[in-house]
Formats: sequence, structure tokens, C-alpha cells
Amino acid sequence: MSKALAKTDTFGALLAQNFKNIKNILPSIINPQRMARLALVAVQRNPKLAACTPESLIGCVLQSAQLGLEVANGLGHAYLVPFRVKGTPTCTLIIGYQGMLELAHRSGYVAHIYAHTVDKADDFDVSLGTDKYLKHRPARKPSGEMTYVYAAVTYLNGTKDFVYLSKEDVDKVKARSRAKNDGPWVTDYEDMAKKTAVRRLFKMMPKSAEIARAVAVDEHAENNLDQTQVYDVEVQEVMSTVPSPDVLAAAEAEFGGE
Repeated sequence: MSKALAKTDTFGALLAQNFKNIKNILPSIINPQRMARLALVAVQRNPKLAACTPESLIGCVLQSAQLGLEVANGLGHAYLVPFRVKGTPTCTLIIGYQGMLELAHRSGYVAHIYAHTVDKADDFDVSLGTDKYLKHRPARKPSGEMTYVYAAVTYLNGTKDFVYLSKEDVDKVKARSRAKNDGPWVTDYEDMAKKTAVRRLFKMMPKSAEIARAVAVDEHAENNLDQTQVYDVEVQEVMSTVPSPDVLAAAEAEFGGE
């Protein structure tokens, strides 16, 4: 058995062993069985993820469960991305643009929120101060060169707000990220730019517990910091758990394989 396969089995065992924990902390709108299967399939399909420590993998899954975001579901809610931390292959949770929007809509404060990139050929005008405004008219024939990104929110009481960043600002965020050469920054640059704008907007918005946790987890990932510093005690305890051998059979029965 390869080391990667052995670690995949251990991760599957941790999933089975902690299935009740995952189920208990997920919002009712998300199926815990589906959540666990998505995570297991993502690890099975990516040798670099399979090489990560099972503890870091289960930590990311539990953290995404607490946020109520599915990992690797194709919708861009959250990503499991492998990195080396002090020489050890370690999984990191990266929250996607769609995941940020999902959390905003669940917060109970937001009527509408979105982000958009600005093409060099677009008509784009921003004014700050006491009468601030943002106007964006997309060009009929875009140049294909992004210059800005912005996020705008309308609250339930009708008030509005926005933030904007230049492409240079976005690239500075990317340059600090441990995911700058891998994962969604490479495959989904514009969505990550939008996510960066939404995260900046979150700092100005009333915060739900999920939004505050998402900002902390995501900023630790983007600033190349240890995510475990912001994990709850419950997640920390699970990460330090070593599954017993007899749980492997339960993992196979509970989640199956490819």
C-alpha cells in the first residue's frame, strides 16, 4: 500500500469517526453525508492532498462544516489546497467567492451582494467622501484586461455600500498568499479577485459569527499564517485524534470509495 493511499484510508477513518461531529455542526441546509463524500473524493483524486496529514485534512473539513460550506463541490464555495508547512504536507482551507456570498446571504443583514471585475475598456467612475458613488458601464467590446474589482452590498434597510481595489491591490494580496502558485488563484483568478473585494467589504458590514470566522480563516490562508490558530477548540481536539484501526472498515461502509 502506498503512503498516499494509507493516508487516504486514515482520513476516511477520521471522517467516519467524526461523522457525528460534522453532522452536528452543519446547518440543516447541507447534507452531512454529501459533505463527507465530497471531501473524501477530493482527497482520493488529488495525490498532493492525499499526501497531507490526515489531521490537517479533517481540520479543514470540520472548519468548512462549521461555516456551512461544502468543499470541492464545483460551485466555488471552498477549496482544499495542499501546502508544505515546515516541510510537512498540510491541507489548507481556501474560501471561494461563492462561499463568501453564501455566508453574506445567510447573515440576516443583506438583501443583495455581488462583486464584479472592471475591464480596461469599461466606463468606470468612483467618488468617495460624504456623497460617494460607484458607476460601472461595461464596454461592448472588452479588452480582456482587468483593471479593478469591486464589491457592493444592499442591506435589508435599503442602505448601500461598496469597496473597490485595483488589479495591483489584488496582486499584492495574491503575492502574500501561500496559494499564489496553486489552487484557485491559478485556476480562478477573477473569482479570487472578487472574493478579495467581498472579504474587504465584510470588514465594514455587521458580522455574523460565520462571517467573522470566515474572514479569520481566509486571511490566515492568504497571509501564509497557521490556520489552526483560529480553529475552535472542538476542531483542535479532533485534529489531534488518532483513529483506531477498526474504524477503517466503518469508513468504507459509511462513505464508500471511487
